[in-house]
Amino acid sequence: MMQNADSKIKLLWVEDETESGLLERKTHLELTDDYELFIERNASDGEKSIRENTFDKVIFDIRIPPGFDPKWEDIHNSKNNKLSLKLGLVLLERIIAVLRERNTPYGICTIERWQDVSETVLRIDESFNHEIQFLHKDDVVFPEDFEVFIQKIHIQ
Repeated sequence: MMQNADSKIKLLWVEDETESGLLERKTHLELTDDYELFIERNASDGEKSIRENTFDKVIFDIRIPPGFDPKWEDIHNSKNNKLSLKLGLVLLERIIAVLRERNTPYGICTIERWQDVSETVLRIDESFNHEIQFLHKDDVVFPEDFEVFIQKIHIQ
């Protein structure tokens, strides 16, 4: 996907900590003036936003709250679902077809280790390239590191 020199990248970030622990990253993206930043803080709002809008890129956190939609509450409260605490992966699985149809590149930025989520991520999207599309939150030393991650994400 090519951006015009005058246009901003329309970026959706599904992340619940942008007003606390990740405020520096959010502020940096807003100050660069390269992004039109949209933030959804839970799974139900993230799903709704992706289904109703088109974005140039989407970044997912894995551990996000369910929100107020009863179906997300049910998934979150399910003791039989090993992903109940990893709703970002459930969200990705539910909307991967929409992202593919729209050719929307996405990435995952999380506290989870790649080896702990790789099987699930690759089941959802076998073409996922963790070298480009996956970032552990501890690998972001400076807010600029997060922007570099976003810039690298593209359609495979």
